[in-house]
Amino acid sequence: MSSPLKWLRRKVELHRLSARCVTLEEELTCYFKAPTRLRPASAKGGYDEIYLAYTNTQKHAVVRLNNPHKTVNDPIGPWDPGVPLEATGRLDREWDAYQCLVQSGYSPKPLWRGEDVLVCEWLDWIRASVHLSRTRNDILKTSALIFPILTYMHGQDLTHLDLNLGNFLLSPDLTKAVVIDFEFGPQAWVSLEQQMAFDYLRLLNDCLRARRGGKYLLEQLTSWLDLLGAHMDERAKDANLDFAPHVLKRLYEYPEVIHSLKALFPKLPMPEDK
Repeated sequence: MSSPLKWLRRKVELHRLSARCVTLEEELTCYFKAPTRLRPASAKGGYDEIYLAYTNTQKHAVVRLNNPHKTVNDPIGPWDPGVPLEATGRLDREWDAYQCLVQSGYSPKPLWRGEDVLVCEWLDWIRASVHLSRTRNDILKTSALIFPILTYMHGQDLTHLDLNLGNFLLSPDLTKAVVIDFEFGPQAWVSLEQQMAFDYLRLLNDCLRARRGGKYLLEQLTSWLDLLGAHMDERAKDANLDFAPHVLKRLYEYPEVIHSLKALFPKLPMPEDK
């Protein structure tokens, strides 16, 4: 449960956006050609506010709105390969990413873009993080849905830099997946190959969480790595990963995983080299 202080801060942040939401509802009413109302989503929203757009009580769109009043405490260190973009930069990156991915069914459909807002279709799908918290031994099947997205994405020279299971949505029948929330851009020192490698390793770092079924991943590690190897972009294998031990600390709690990863990432530092 949120503390009273966090609850109050959240209420203040939303209240400060109330006037903008009124004008935005008018703009979306014109766009959708039907009366549209906004309601705050339960999702945290990262660096922006996330709303659901309703028409006649039916949800039909997700709205990402810049909130200049929002306080986000997310310190970025010198070894972090990705940094959160500024307001319009986040919207630009997500819009461009969705435009690239939607043609292959790997993202929600982007619908409308304003100066401080992005609107995409609403999907009644479940986050992969939630699915695995309920069905923890489903890591291989879930990864088999996710890896083709990374193959296509990296093939377009597009990276995410904040990949975790919460940024993938799974269809109700668990046959499809999409990726969301492109809010980060690369540090100046990070090559494209390093970005790709980090996407894979960042995802693995998250999959090792106990509540995601990390112990089941360890039991099936060889199969998981074979699946990754069959999908990963070959360019990632040449990436210098000196930064990895500093930002993927959970991964480095499992020396056996690091040693197994060496076949896919030859330049990944070993635990004893940290």
